[in-house]
Amino acid sequence: MKRIAILGSTGSIGCSSLRVIEAHPESYQVAALAAGKNMDLLSDQIRRFRPQEVAVLGDKEAESLRKRLEGGGRTKIVSGREGFIHLATLEGVDTVISAITGAAGLIPTYAAIKAGKNIALANKETMVMAGPLVIEEVKRKGVALLPVDSEHSAIFQCLQGHPRDDVRRVILTASGGPFRDFSSREMEKVTAEQALKHPNWNMGPKITVDSATLMNKGLELIEARWLFGLDIHQIHILIHPQSVIHSMVEYKDGSIIAQMGIPDMITPISYALSYPRHVDTTLPALDLEQVGTLRFMKPDKGKFRCLELALRAAEIGGSMPAVEVLLEVKQMTILLYYIIPFIVVLGILIFFHELGHFLLAKAFDVKVLKFSLGFGYKLVGKKWGETEYLISTVPLGGYVKLLGENEEESEDLSPEEAHRAFNHQHVLKRIAIVSAGPFFNLFLALFLFWGVYAISGDYVMTTEVGQVREDSPAAKAGLLKGDMIVYVQGVQTESWTQIKNLVKDSAGQGVTVTVQREGRLLSVTVVPEESVEKNLFGEDVKSALIGIVAAGKYRKVEMGPWEALKEGIRKTWEIIALTFLTIVKLFQGVVSIKTLGGPIMIGQLTGQVAQESISYLVPLLAVISINLGILNLLPVPILDGGVILLLLMELIIGKPISMKKREAAQKVGIGLLALLMIVVMRNDLERVGFLDWAYRLFERIF
Repeated sequence: MKRIAILGSTGSIGCSSLRVIEAHPESYQVAALAAGKNMDLLSDQIRRFRPQEVAVLGDKEAESLRKRLEGGGRTKIVSGREGFIHLATLEGVDTVISAITGAAGLIPTYAAIKAGKNIALANKETMVMAGPLVIEEVKRKGVALLPVDSEHSAIFQCLQGHPRDDVRRVILTASGGPFRDFSSREMEKVTAEQALKHPNWNMGPKITVDSATLMNKGLELIEARWLFGLDIHQIHILIHPQSVIHSMVEYKDGSIIAQMGIPDMITPISYALSYPRHVDTTLPALDLEQVGTLRFMKPDKGKFRCLELALRAAEIGGSMPAVEVLLEVKQMTILLYYIIPFIVVLGILIFFHELGHFLLAKAFDVKVLKFSLGFGYKLVGKKWGETEYLISTVPLGGYVKLLGENEEESEDLSPEEAHRAFNHQHVLKRIAIVSAGPFFNLFLALFLFWGVYAISGDYVMTTEVGQVREDSPAAKAGLLKGDMIVYVQGVQTESWTQIKNLVKDSAGQGVTVTVQREGRLLSVTVVPEESVEKNLFGEDVKSALIGIVAAGKYRKVEMGPWEALKEGIRKTWEIIALTFLTIVKLFQGVVSIKTLGGPIMIGQLTGQVAQESISYLVPLLAVISINLGILNLLPVPILDGGVILLLLMELIIGKPISMKKREAAQKVGIGLLALLMIVVMRNDLERVGFLDWAYRLFERIF
């Protein structure tokens, strides 16, 4: 029985590999799994296959995984690059499936080869960046390097039983992706969403975009060069839309051997694991009658410029292929994990804010002239009914234009239109319309938190004691490692946070703690000692400690719709209160203005969170939505809060504030907002290192 380690088990190749292993339990056993940030899927894989060890990207992911496993099982969890290398070289592993995306796969794959492991290689960047080194080490160690990519697996199979000197050329086939029939002009307008819709294959996002641009095929050409000891000019690329022939080998006598099959990665994975045998995969047979005609065409290098770039890098050789991979990975990371999530998050926030104004205006029969996402020039727009809906050039805000917002407009209105003008509405209606935007942001946050708790529940740290500090109040009272605290002062404890809250104000006072130990309940009296700690804002606050550390175990709390709603309300209120408190601390000078951030900071946050898991964007979106809502409620002219303040003054004095005073207030508001934007922009530029770069450039010039 072969013991298998899978590097990249939560990706498309990793999941397909587990399907192959699961179909042949008599032949394969999962010894180890390594994954990046999809802890939900990884925890499911651990429960199904019970690996000896798993590796994750970092300590944060390791902690998250332990929560999901709830302390159960015997699987050892390691993290970081060292953890991946440890798994790749794990004693007792026969074959390592290298399926990590991008350049990160090189080091653990090379380490596995040095440790004498057979490699099922799906990570093409390993060969692109360090092909000669890898091949040299494979020969030195005498291990098998078996390709998993469908094209390279096809070439490998076509070469079986034939001397390499008999080969005239190999032909890599490419489906052409979603853009194969696009013109060069159409290629200039394609979107990431279009690139992610591959017509034939179901793959991860990076490889799918690479396939759409044919960057993938250029990398495969470089990989084939080193895998099969070929000259660059012996490798040709053909577009083959049906993806039935996965690659071909032409021999010197003119004969061509092709490997054919349905487009499913199960086939090459199965062959790499069972080599030199072909085993049953339960996949349907290729029906050539149904396929009918097979088409082939040359790729247009002018249209697919990434392919041309890869070919040039291959011809130059040296470190150029490695540089190409690193640049391509960086660009893909920025696009998929920073730009797209940032635009989506900002678009949702703006839409819901403006939707609040829009719906309340409609409810009060106020005529809405425009509903725009973004400022500036119109990109696209369409008029439905009496309202024009727009997407504008600057995606950092939006607006709803109402009839009669300005005094000048109100003067030109007909009597029939006047009753639908904003300025002709009762002041309370106007306050409601203006307030609706910020409050819709708060309602959005509540809805998102409710959804998170209803779908995923919550994870709470258990009350198990993991460590008792020597000579601490807990040690003197007889508390031991492994005790489960069930009551504090007669209050039942459900989480570690609850214990801390029950003890924090009891310095010098006797506290009754009841623990469960070896199936029995035991009560002791502990006298907490006073302690000074830093709070969230860095201020010294007095607290009380008994000298225990949590075991770090978590349990999942499932929630029904009603419980999730209550928890969502609690969380929303908690973030609202914290936001207001932060504003107060900012004016008090406790919180530095350097903590303020704008679009760049939001982009950084969304990018970092998206790389961990797209699902993590939901609670982040809720928090940002609350911040946006509170910010707009501040009593600063030109913000919603400033308009509300003027309307409240109108309600109190019984008449509108004069135009002169409103204009003066607007100037003050614009000045304050401009000052805030300058501070925020400076902070953002400092975060990305732009100011340091500009300073160094200035020093060089002058």
